[in-house]
Formats: sequence, C-alpha cells, structure tokens
Amino acid sequence: MKIGILKEIKATEQRIILIPEDAKKLVESNHDVMIETGAGEYAGFNDSEYEKVGTEILPTSEKIFKNSHFILKVQPPMPVEVDLFKEDQICLSFLMAPLSPDKSLALLDRKASFFASELLGKNNPVLESMNEISVNMAFTQASKYLEWQFGGKGILLGEVKGLPTPKIMVIGAGNIGKLIVDKALSLGLEVYLTDLDESNLNNFRDLYDNKSLHICSFSKKKIINYFKKIDVLFTAQIKSGQKASILLSRDEINNMEKGSVIIDLAIDHGGNLETSRTTSPDEPIYKQDGLIYFCVPNMPSALPHTASQILSKAVLPYIKKIADNGLKDAINTYPEIKSGLVFHRGKIVNQMVSESLGYEYFDTNELFDLNI
Repeated sequence: MKIGILKEIKATEQRIILIPEDAKKLVESNHDVMIETGAGEYAGFNDSEYEKVGTEILPTSEKIFKNSHFILKVQPPMPVEVDLFKEDQICLSFLMAPLSPDKSLALLDRKASFFASELLGKNNPVLESMNEISVNMAFTQASKYLEWQFGGKGILLGEVKGLPTPKIMVIGAGNIGKLIVDKALSLGLEVYLTDLDESNLNNFRDLYDNKSLHICSFSKKKIINYFKKIDVLFTAQIKSGQKASILLSRDEINNMEKGSVIIDLAIDHGGNLETSRTTSPDEPIYKQDGLIYFCVPNMPSALPHTASQILSKAVLPYIKKIADNGLKDAINTYPEIKSGLVFHRGKIVNQMVSESLGYEYFDTNELFDLNI
C-alpha cells in the first residue's frame, strides 16, 4: 500500500505520527512510505533519518495526497487538507468528530474513509498513551503554579514528614482519573475523588484500599465542602471524543481557598467548569477570583520528541493491520480496527459519533455487502 505521512500544519502541533524506526517496519512489509519534507523536524527526526529507512521525501502535502492511498497525520485534517482527499483514500488521525460538527461534515463530503486514533482498540490505547503524558505534565504544572511567585499557596505538592499532607480533588473517575489518582497516591497526597457515574466510583472502591483516597458520590454540596481544604483541583469528566459537560459554576468554584490551582484536563473537550477557558503554551495560566487556572489543550505536543515516540508505538499496530490487509479485510478481521472507523464513503459508521452529530448510522458490514 502507498502510505503518506503529512507535516502538521496546526500551529500548536509539533508531533509526528510515525518515527523513522516505525516507518521502517512498514517499508520492510513491502509498503511504499512517503513523508512530507520537514514533517518530523519539530519532534527531533530529520528527513535524512527517514530516507535511511527507505522512506521517500516529498516536497508538499499535495504530492503526498496525489501519490498515497493511506494518509497518516496526528491532528484532524485541516480545511486546506480536507479538499485534497479523494474518494478511495484512507486517513488515520485523531478526529474528535463530535467536538467539531462542521469539520466532520466536511470530511463526510469527501467520501473517503476516516479512522479516529482516539477510538482504536479496546480501552483506546492510543489515546491512553497520550493521557499518561498529559497527567504527568499536569502534576508538574500544578506543582509549579502552587509556588508563591505565581500567586500560589507556596506549598510543595508532595509528602513532607511532619507537615500537613497536601490535598487534591479529582472530578472524573475514568481512565484519566485513574492516572491522576495513581500519581497522587505515589506522591503521598490525600485524594478526594468523585464522578457523575456511580459505577465508575464503584470500580475504584473495588480496586483501592487506601486511607488517603476518599471516594464520594457526585454532590455539589459535598464538593463545595471539600473545596475548603484542597490545594489542587483536577477535572477530567469526559467521554472519548465527546464534548465535556459543565459541572460547576463560578460561585461554586470560588469556595476554594485563594492560591489554589485548577487543572482542567477536559479543556480539549470544552472544559468542565464555567470559568475554564483555553490557554496556550505561551500564556498557560490566568488568575480569576484568586484562583490559578491552567487550561492548555494538547499538552503532549509540548514534549514532541517523547510524545511522538510513544504515539508512534501505540498507533503502528493498527496502521500495519490496515496496510497489510486492506480496509475491508482489516475491518472484518480485527474488531479493534473497526472501532476506530468513523466515516466511510460519505456514511457515519460509528454509532457514538452518529448520535452526537444527529446523522444516520450505517453498519460497515452492510455497506461492504453493497460494495460501498
């Protein structure tokens, strides 16, 4: 199969979807792999490294589209890229389709086949690999902005013998919430965890027996009471690919002590708080009502070398199955591949996305039977 890797054109994206050693594995499987000039530069992988493993360097995205059947990228296709897709092409990237209905409908119009990296596989391992980076970075940022010079409380986000234990709250007991809880407990922190879904909390009750973890049903009254003693609030009440719900108002949030830090890890999905607004790596925080907000989306892109290596390893098995087997056989043979296919020939073939966008859902097997 002819595989093309695009250079990311979104200003805040520095990652590359495949690093050279993983591109080599596709070449060794007799696939023709092409990459746009400079695509891996920001992630620390230059063109010569790709050339050494048998990847062809092409000068423009237009050349990639013209010569490739299978298009790979990190971010969802940008408008200028959407117009270049042909009906018989396949694309694999992060999509987050329900968050951008207009862009999603534009993809439908191209009648190509689009895979969402975040939906591939059982338990979404590609997305989970990036969540691990985000959570580690979130703790680094929380520790930093608790410092006095940033307006924080001036406390260390870690256990210190003989001193009061710092306390955090986590709203959202999904995959990201578990990563946060594990990290916090390893640092010796006291953790208050809640979630809209009681079954998620029950999973934690079954898994953990730790006196430092307090699990409580979602109640604004309880949350406000806990706010008076926590130092950092992490919000991660999200479902993969769906818009986040606003859970707390400005008045409710302001029950936190001044100098506390808020990390909204749902900001890529719109944020969980009335007061959350997207920030940037250049201006990562803002202060409101004496509280410090960190709401930077796409945090892994700030560590493009590491993030690209992790992303490449996570996504390669899926890319290889599609390339080795072709679209139809890969879908029919591997359920973990089928879970990631969102759009096919102008039809929505993912039920969650169809419900979110309000468009009809089609089963891929039925479409294949009709030779669509």
